[in-house]
Amino acid sequence: MKTNRTLSLRLLAALACTSFSVSLDAQIVAQQISPVPASAAGWACGNVYYVSVAGSNANAGTLAAPWRTVSFAVTQAENLTAVGNPITINILAGTYAANEAFPIELPARGIKLQAFEPGVVLSGTQFEPVLRVDRAGPTSGSCGVTPSTVIRGLTLTSGIVGIEIDTSMSGAPADTPDRVHVHRCQLVQNRAVGITIWTRQGRFSQHVVEECEIAFNANSQGYGTGVDALNLGGTSSNLIRANNIHDNEVGINVFGTPETTEARIVSNFVRDAEWGIVVFNGSARIVNNTQGYGRPFTPNQDVFGVLIGGGGNIVLANNIIWNPPSYAAGASSVTDLSNGSSGAVTQVTNWVLSTVGIGNPPQFVAPPSDLHLQPTSPLMDAGTNAFVLPTINVNVGPISARADCAIDVDGDSRVLDFAQDTVPDVEIGADERTDGGGAPVRLTCQQLDAFGNLHTNGVPTPINVDLSSNPGDLAVLFFWIPQNLDPIPYHRFVASLGSWSIPGNNAVRRAGTGTVGPGGVFTVPLTIPPVLGLELEMFLQGATLTSSGAGAVSNRLMLEINE
Repeated sequence: MKTNRTLSLRLLAALACTSFSVSLDAQIVAQQISPVPASAAGWACGNVYYVSVAGSNANAGTLAAPWRTVSFAVTQAENLTAVGNPITINILAGTYAANEAFPIELPARGIKLQAFEPGVVLSGTQFEPVLRVDRAGPTSGSCGVTPSTVIRGLTLTSGIVGIEIDTSMSGAPADTPDRVHVHRCQLVQNRAVGITIWTRQGRFSQHVVEECEIAFNANSQGYGTGVDALNLGGTSSNLIRANNIHDNEVGINVFGTPETTEARIVSNFVRDAEWGIVVFNGSARIVNNTQGYGRPFTPNQDVFGVLIGGGGNIVLANNIIWNPPSYAAGASSVTDLSNGSSGAVTQVTNWVLSTVGIGNPPQFVAPPSDLHLQPTSPLMDAGTNAFVLPTINVNVGPISARADCAIDVDGDSRVLDFAQDTVPDVEIGADERTDGGGAPVRLTCQQLDAFGNLHTNGVPTPINVDLSSNPGDLAVLFFWIPQNLDPIPYHRFVASLGSWSIPGNNAVRRAGTGTVGPGGVFTVPLTIPPVLGLELEMFLQGATLTSSGAGAVSNRLMLEINE
C-alpha cells in the first residue's frame, strides 16, 4: 500500500538533495532480462513524420503537410530515413480505414507509431490484422543501436487481430531480443484476438503490453482472446502489465515450453471471461492481478478464473481470484483456480473466493465493472512483498522496487518499503491505493494529453505540475530521462537528485521541493524548451511525507516533447 510507510525526515531530505546510484535487479523466475545496449539511439535523433485524415500522400509528411494513410507513411518513412535510425510517425485524430493497406506492417525496431492527440482509430477489414510486426528490423544506424518499436495511444479495431507480432515472417533474427512496446492502446472489437505474440524457433521476445484496454474481441459465436502469447520453439519473457482486459472469451492465454517460456503477468484487471488467465506448458510470474466475474460465453461451458496446466514453474502471488457462481449464469461449473501443472507452483497470499468464502469479499468499488479496492478493504497491506520487491541497494538506505512489478493497474507506484521492515505493505490485487495519510497522492499536468504529449509549437512552453496530498505535507518532485539500459519501463524512485535541468546522462533530477498548500496541492511551474529535442521522453514523479511520518509515492507522468 502507498500509505503509512515509515519515511523519516532524514530520508526525505536525502531524496531531495543527495546523489546516489542504483542498480536494477530485474530477474524473473529463472532467466535474466537482457539489457538494452548502452548505445541505443534516442527518438530525438531520428526523423519525425505526420499523418492526418485531411492530408495527402503526395505531401512531404510534415505537420503542415501530412500524409493521408498510415500504411503509406510507414513505407515512405523507411524509404526516407537512413537504415537503422529511429522514425517517429505521429498520427492526428481521426478514423483511418479507407485507402489503408491492411495489415500495416512494421519492424520490431526503429518505429514509434503513436497518436499525436487523442482520438486516433485504425479500423481494419475483419480479415487481416490491423497492425503486424513481421520482422526484426535493422539493429543499428548512424544514431546508434536502433530502439525497439513503440505503438502508443491507438485504437485498433475491426481486424481479425488488433496487433500481431511475429518477427519470423520476414528476414533473419536479430542478435538482441525483440522488444515491441504496446502502450496505452485500445484493442477492441477485433474478430479473434486483441493482440497475438508469436515467438518461433530462433527468436527471442521480451515484448511489453501495458496500460491498454483489451476488450470485446470475439467472432459472432463469442470466441476470442484478449492476449495470446504463444511460444513455438523460441525463447520468450513477455511482460503483460497494468491492462484492463474484459469481455473476451479468454482473457490472457500463454502457451509454450517450460524451459524457454517465462511470462510476466502483473497488475492486470481480467474480468468477464470464460477463462480468465491461462498458462499451459510454460513458466510464469502471475503477480498482483485482479481476476474476477467469469462467465460463460456459450451455455453449459466450464468457467475458470486461473487455469494452469502442463509443465513449468509458476509463481502465483498477491492475486484476487473472485468468480461468484451467481454471476456465471448458464455455466456448467465455476472454478476459481485449477492447478494441473506438473511443475513447481508457488502460491502466496492470494485471495480466492473458493478458499476464503463469499462472506469475505475483497470490497471492490463497483463490481463487476470497477474492481478497484475500497479504503476499507481487508486486502490493504495484506500482500507479500517477496515476489514484488527484490531489494535494490542505494547509498542512502536500501529501497525496494522491481522493474516489472513497479506499477499497479492505473500506472500508480507499487509499494516502496522505505523502512525495509518485515510488514507486508503491498496490496493484494491489481489496485495499489494512492492514499497518503488519507488524501490521494496524485501527480497531474493539465498541459499533457492522455498519452503524455506536450505540444510546444517550437517555443519554450510553460507547464504546471500539480502534486496533490494533505495540506502541510512535505513534497518533492523529481524527473528523469528514460534509462537506455532498462529493458522495460519502470518507476524510478531515487537516483542522482540535483537542480532543475535536463542532464546529458540518465540521472534523476529534483524539479522542486516544498510544502503542500492549504488547497491540498503542491505546484511546480516548469518551462520545457524545444531545444531539448522533439520526441524526447521524460518522466516525472513525486513523494510526500506527513507530519506523523507517513510517506507516499505518486504515480509517474510521462512527458513527450512534440511540435
